[in-house]
Amino acid sequence: TATGGSSAGIETLDTYRVVDGVNNYARYSTVLDTYASENGFGRWGAEIAFGRTLAENSSDNHAIVKISEGGTDLHLDWNPGTWDADSNSTGGGVIWQNWVTHTTEALALLESQGHDISIASFTWLQGERDSNSAEKAAAYESNYELLLDSVQAHLASLGYSTDDTVFVTSSFSHLPNYLDSESVRLAQQNVMGGMENGFYIDNSEFSSGSNYVDAVHYNGAALNIIGENIANVVLKNYLVPEPSSLVLLSIGGLLVSFSRKR
Repeated sequence: TATGGSSAGIETLDTYRVVDGVNNYARYSTVLDTYASENGFGRWGAEIAFGRTLAENSSDNHAIVKISEGGTDLHLDWNPGTWDADSNSTGGGVIWQNWVTHTTEALALLESQGHDISIASFTWLQGERDSNSAEKAAAYESNYELLLDSVQAHLASLGYSTDDTVFVTSSFSHLPNYLDSESVRLAQQNVMGGMENGFYIDNSEFSSGSNYVDAVHYNGAALNIIGENIANVVLKNYLVPEPSSLVLLSIGGLLVSFSRKR
């Protein structure tokens, strides 16, 4: 799923919009898992196993919205820059602008269907593109804090509280291909450690080339484990309102999940 390349294969913008129903998870998971096993990779990310795990461990309905683009960084592409929630200006990087636009559209669609939405989680799996530059790596912590502050500000401007939201960062590629990877991972840990509901998942178990489809991207087997681990953190730490269904927003390197009352 991730921007910067933490996915199996080549990401495309707006791969998914809204997919309703648990059965759709089974359908997409089966097709994509089969494709991955036959070809070694697929055009998908951790959101597949993430969604499947949530579907299998809750009685809620599910939907996925995916917005992503490979080869992008937090330094510029995802950086909100001078964007302001009150004016909803068009400042910031192009992928950040896409996030604002498509998140707003997805939530409006769900609202139009009569759902009351609460923000369950926000998950980030990205970092490779910022690890190939000492300048980007040095600014990563402040850029990530700005991104999360801006995400919360935008959701608040739409009327959604993130007081109980679970924030999860899952570490990106552990192959030694980028000089500043550890600096970026440390920045991610620092940001999560500074949040009351922040959680960092260490994927250093995937340190061998057999866990990747190339020099950067996790393969399907690794992504399935990563997605499952992310879902388990969300399930453990977010209390879903009852009665409710769970809506998952997978956004580039972001996985944002929402629960909604019927």
